[in-house]
Amino acid sequence: MEYPNTAAQRAILISAGLGIIGSSLRIILGIERSYLGGDK
Repeated sequence: MEYPNTAAQRAILISAGLGIIGSSLRIILGIERSYLGGDK
């Protein structure tokens, strides 16, 4: 059971990392301005 658990943990970490990178790129590039209070 060690190998399936390791694969699942790796998949979760990779997807979380990609999500964080995508969100930060959108904020940095100004696509998501609701976080910074630019769009109302």
